[in-house]
Amino acid sequence: MAVPEKQEFEDICIRCGGCCGIFDGDPCEHLRRDNEGTTYCTVYENRFGSHRTLTGRVMECVPIMDKLSEDWIGDHICAYKRKYLDQE
Repeated sequence: MAVPEKQEFEDICIRCGGCCGIFDGDPCEHLRRDNEGTTYCTVYENRFGSHRTLTGRVMECVPIMDKLSEDWIGDHICAYKRKYLDQE
């Protein structure tokens, strides 16, 4: 599967927060919403690795391409899953 250049790749994301746990009720501690309701990561440039959820559970932030074969609550919304899994 060919991955586009970085900015083009970043532009695919609709910032739903699903891969960060927003739909399971225990999201990453760094996930926030802006005034329009779009989610964003407060440590985005340094996001990969271990973090905690709001309840203190340890979670691993990994590149989204590593998560595409996994299922998570709300993953049907993920633009990456729709784009890349539909191509297989």
